[in-house]
Amino acid sequence: MTTAAMRPADGRFDVNDGVPEESSGARDFARATRHSARVRLLRRAIPVGVVIAVAGLLAVWLFDPFRQILPANFSVQGFNLSTSQVTMQMPKLAGFKKDNRPYEVVAKQAIQDVSKPSVINLVEMDAHLVLESGQSANLTAKQGIYDTQNETLEVKTDVRVKTTSGYDIRLEQATMKFKTGDINSSKPVNVKMSDGEISADGLEMVDNGKRVTFIGNVRSRLEPTADGAPSKQQAAVKQELRP
Repeated sequence: MTTAAMRPADGRFDVNDGVPEESSGARDFARATRHSARVRLLRRAIPVGVVIAVAGLLAVWLFDPFRQILPANFSVQGFNLSTSQVTMQMPKLAGFKKDNRPYEVVAKQAIQDVSKPSVINLVEMDAHLVLESGQSANLTAKQGIYDTQNETLEVKTDVRVKTTSGYDIRLEQATMKFKTGDINSSKPVNVKMSDGEISADGLEMVDNGKRVTFIGNVRSRLEPTADGAPSKQQAAVKQELRP
């Protein structure tokens, strides 16, 4: 089986129902490769909705620990109180979304500094949920910083999203904005599929995850199927090289 390796310096991957298209000529391709690389993917190519869905769940269960009434589906193994902070041990939220899809979000610890009550630090996040497609997904991160005032969540250190459909996404850091649904990262990102791989220096997700842009040093590797036809994942990617 041969491997198609591409290193477009100004390639844009727009996902639609078509198959990968090549540039009109070698000269256009050479000229295009001299520019910074940007890759655009739709939700169907990469399940970025996973990250946004988990972010929404976190917004529900990350609360001021001084509240006296907790969600019915929220549990915690214990609280540690000090003069400067409140620490929740093994906080967990499990339940079903409005469309009956199950979810579970847990963390080893959730820490709130009393001098900064709008900021909650999460340790070893682990979230599981079922996607609209029926596939399941898992998001893990060593650290999360939730800002309730600015409605943002920053996840960093060993951020990983895995789905049962074969996607494995790794990031060093990402910031989510709940108001706009945007997600940005200026750190390296790597996406592995069952038949290929894409990596870049960073990414931007806009329009509630419907469009993703990989930015800087975009590298892709796609492996053809035995009959030479594009796979379902490859068929979701359309390449446009622009000078």
